[in-house]
Amino acid sequence: MAIATTSRPDGAADATAYSDFAETVSKKLLDGASLRIGIKDSECEVTGEIALAIVDLLRMGPGAHAVELQALPPVLTTGQAADLLDVTRPTVVKLVDEGKLPATRVGTHRRIPTPDLLAYRERCRHQRSEQISEIIRTSQELGLYD
Repeated sequence: MAIATTSRPDGAADATAYSDFAETVSKKLLDGASLRIGIKDSECEVTGEIALAIVDLLRMGPGAHAVELQALPPVLTTGQAADLLDVTRPTVVKLVDEGKLPATRVGTHRRIPTPDLLAYRERCRHQRSEQISEIIRTSQELGLYD
């Protein structure tokens, strides 16, 4: 497994620098890399949901006032998934029905594997970031962006 090696820019204290750094790390994680965290002479390799949680913390930047970490069950209800994606429950049902989110049925209820939901959320964030970058790039080329 590859290991992501990216260092935070020296003196980067603004939210944009943290967000850009988080995007770089996120892309490497999506490409199959793991995250290596070091403090003084100790370090460890982090993968999966823990690595994604660390990227989420980085996105918050230096101005974050409070952080809540929460252990998630192995599978989620559509309501829990909706909360994590910040969408409505019917939107999650639609994503499942369209095959964009894998799910199993327990009677008439859908259950979504947590790792699949977190990976979907990360892919959506990555796509959004790329789309915003493209809009900015196009605006700059047209002279519309100062």
